[in-house]
This record gives sequence, C-alpha cells and structure tokens, in this order.
Amino acid sequence: MPRISRKSAVAEEILDGLNEVLDSLKGGRELRTETVPVSEVTAAREAMQMTQAEFAAAMNIPLPTIRKWERGSPPSGAAATLLKVIRKNPDAVRKALAA
Repeated sequence: MPRISRKSAVAEEILDGLNEVLDSLKGGRELRTETVPVSEVTAAREAMQMTQAEFAAAMNIPLPTIRKWERGSPPSGAAATLLKVIRKNPDAVRKALAA
C-alpha cells in the first residue's frame, strides 16, 4: 500500500477519516456520523465552481442525490465529511481530482 505523508491539515482530516473507516470495518469502533445543513451542500458545490451535474460527475455521486441534498435532505456520514473538506479547502480537492 502506498504511503501518504501528512503534509496539511486537510490531508490529516482525510487520513483520520479513512482510518476511522478501516477501524470500523475491522470491528474496532463505530463510525461517527455527521450531517450538514442544506445550505452547506450548495456552498461546497459553489466553492468548487461547478454546476450540480459537474459536481455529481466529479465526485462520482448520482445527480439525483446532489439535487436531493440541495432540496432539503442533507447527507450524513462519509458524504458529509467530504463536503466539509470541500468547503474548507476546495483547491486541495481540485488538485486531488486532477491527479
């Protein structure tokens, strides 16, 4: 498995989340869940300067799901964490998607 260096706060947060998932899969602990307000979903997408369709394609999330989130059914769990990362550092996400 490739080694990932811990160079930024965003990378730290992503790695921590991935480690939580691995621990949960191994039965080590229960995942914490988080929800985000609907306005935050739109804010994350707009921070990426994308339409709903572009955002859905870039994040590999079905377009109807993005629309549902923005209409009042906000995501939780891993999707909420991803949106939080996007809101905090959209440039890092753009770089990761371009790699």
